[in-house]
Amino acid sequence: MNNNLQTRIGYLGDLEPILSKVCKDYQIGNYISYSVILMGYEDFNLIVKTTHHKFFVKIFAVFRDKKNCKRYMQILKSSRYAGISQPEIYESSQGYC
Repeated sequence: MNNNLQTRIGYLGDLEPILSKVCKDYQIGNYISYSVILMGYEDFNLIVKTTHHKFFVKIFAVFRDKKNCKRYMQILKSSRYAGISQPEIYESSQGYC
């Protein structure tokens, strides 16, 4: 099942090394495990469990270019400033995208 959903991101390999790097880059604790969120139809959404907490992780689909990803992040950040409830958005050392 995961491999079918992983085609959205163009990667069918083991996610553990990638998610371990995400945890390190975003400084959210050490990777423990993940579960796929089946809701959603474009990107690849996960719940990642770390030594600090559980986090929602979105891996953008292959059709999204960098401009589209940055626009998406700006919309999320703007909606937060407008008072719309949503999870905290973390920035890695490489930026949001």
